[in-house]
Amino acid sequence: MPDIPEEDRLEALHALGLLDTAAEAEYDAIADLVTAVTGARMAAVSLVDRERQWFKSAVNLPATETPRSWAFCDHAIQQDGIYEVVNALDDPLFAENPLVTGAPHIRGYAGVPIRLPSGEKLGTLCAIHDAPMQLDQPARDRLASLARMVENLIRDRIDSREQTRLALVARHTHNSVVITNRAGAIEWANPAFERQTGYALSEMLGRFPGSFLLCANSDRQVVQEMVDAVEAGRECQVELVNRHKNGTEYTVLIELTPINDAAGTCTGYMSVQTDITERNRIRDQLSKALLETQSLMNVIREHTVFSVSDPNGVIIDVNEAFCQLSGYSAEEVIGRTHQSLQEAGMHPDAFWEDMWATIRAGRPWRGEICNRGRSGEMFWADSIIAPQLNSAGEVERYIFVRFDITERKQTEAGLVESQQRLESLLERLSAVTELGGIGSWEVDLDTMTPIWDAVTRRIHEVDPDYIPDMEHAINFYAPEARDQISQAVGHCVETGEPWDLELPFITAKNRRIWVRAVGRRILTDGEAVRLVGSFQDISERREREEELRLISTRLEVALNSSGIGVWDVCPTTNEYRQSSPVQYSRWRRQSVTGRLGRGHSPGRPRCRRRRPGRGLQDENTAQARIPLRPA
Repeated sequence: MPDIPEEDRLEALHALGLLDTAAEAEYDAIADLVTAVTGARMAAVSLVDRERQWFKSAVNLPATETPRSWAFCDHAIQQDGIYEVVNALDDPLFAENPLVTGAPHIRGYAGVPIRLPSGEKLGTLCAIHDAPMQLDQPARDRLASLARMVENLIRDRIDSREQTRLALVARHTHNSVVITNRAGAIEWANPAFERQTGYALSEMLGRFPGSFLLCANSDRQVVQEMVDAVEAGRECQVELVNRHKNGTEYTVLIELTPINDAAGTCTGYMSVQTDITERNRIRDQLSKALLETQSLMNVIREHTVFSVSDPNGVIIDVNEAFCQLSGYSAEEVIGRTHQSLQEAGMHPDAFWEDMWATIRAGRPWRGEICNRGRSGEMFWADSIIAPQLNSAGEVERYIFVRFDITERKQTEAGLVESQQRLESLLERLSAVTELGGIGSWEVDLDTMTPIWDAVTRRIHEVDPDYIPDMEHAINFYAPEARDQISQAVGHCVETGEPWDLELPFITAKNRRIWVRAVGRRILTDGEAVRLVGSFQDISERREREEELRLISTRLEVALNSSGIGVWDVCPTTNEYRQSSPVQYSRWRRQSVTGRLGRGHSPGRPRCRRRRPGRGLQDENTAQARIPLRPA
């Protein structure tokens, strides 16, 4: 639709004559519906004038008008569709707006332009909330439908004014007028009736209206009621479905009034007819909306823990689910407050103060509340409290909707405890591996991506942010060890047999070390999905072992070449062991002097005590094992 100059828009707005008019029930009903279908706390039918925005109808708004420079609606009429502000505090256009920084503290806004049939945008039908608000698509569609209802009311107003100007003879009505003779044949009709029916006056003169206006959907009982009224010469008011000349059907409210002469004799009838097709459509929509609201309330009552309290928090209604969860009967709770029944002592005073401050201000509140049942057992409820306001914006009652989340809270508590235990275990494990120089690793067999911990990276002498891959990970092993580790990994993946290998290794700094690599596979649903294991630098241990081996070899060579024997005594078994042999020809068993213990048995040698490691020297060698008694 082409843009309409602002002066033309203002001219159409002023010509409508709607500014500064009294409140009308139809507009108020639509504004109330806006809060119901969007969940917003405030709603308005606004008209944007030259310097101000004026509210034809408003719900929970403290003023009847504001400066245009403050108006969200001024931005909305610049759009063709719905205009939304999710959070005014985050929007540079509105963050400093007096309606945001002060009452009514607007945060969320959604407005649909209201147009005349000729295209001029007069204002908006808008939903306003004091908390961030983002409508879903069904809510947007309902808001747009309600805006069309407002446009229809304005169109009706325009039509009514036009009919008033055209039908001066029907000063008592703004609608179609037709005059008939005593029998009911048409003698005159105003232009509005011609437009309403589609017939010219010349086509209707002398004919009975029912002969060309009735259709299959016309109620025959209503028609008979009109016939009876004409025959009796009395007034009658009915609603009747008629058919336009083009075949479309419409509903009219017919006010039939007898025309009497000076003598009081009925000479004819004046029928004032109002097209109420759109009004009935709106009424049906309102009825449907109310039915849906009632159905929603029924669902809430049936499937949630539901209660209602007066403005002081005194319970006036509960459902069966409330009684089952709390353990109280309806008779026990009605007339008492929720807190006097169910306070579990789990929440600080500030929690309750915030809740009451919110709902007493007419705003909905939601939170998780710990309650105590009649038996003393505690339970948790996800609680929604919705204030219901009267036309003056005062709280009439509070609706409490709760969902039992006790099991979820218990699960969460268990998860927190398990998480804490796991974190503690991981901390201890990390400390142990850090102190022991043992790293850990794993490989995802789907992506073949290795993951190393910090200790493993230090052993490899790579940067802390180094990201390994399988090829480079294998190539850190010395060339002579790569086949062995590759075969061990493949064998483990295929058979499940773990590996524990000590292999030569070359770090990223080209330093040659020895490592111990341990690994095993992890199965999921019978398939290998991961490899996990540990990694340790054992170079120092290997060096010590090599040093010990060299020392042992040298000692053995020295002993063998020098003819020095080495012996030791085992106190537990009372055995004498001699690793380097003694020649019995020179050292007889009986010649070994000294003894171990306080006495000795016949047939056993007596010998001096000697420190382990000190030997008996001889040129020739023989092995001896001599039992001794302990001291």
